[in-house]
Amino acid sequence: MARMIKVGNHEFHVAVQPLYAGGFTFVVVDRDLTGPRATEVRHESALRFETEEAAYGGGSAHARRRAKMYRQ
Repeated sequence: MARMIKVGNHEFHVAVQPLYAGGFTFVVVDRDLTGPRATEVRHESALRFETEEAAYGGGSAHARRRAKMYRQ
């Protein structure tokens, strides 16, 4: 399951992944839908969270910080 934040022509998809050693981490995919071709940039976290919800919180905060760059 992923959560999404949309700002202008950018979509930020936050996904949580379990870690083999236990805990969770997040990935944020920035999709730029400007122009005829969509591009994606993947931001992988090096952080470890105890719970899935905490990882979603961390990923959502990261996505909000990135989204501020595109607010008009």
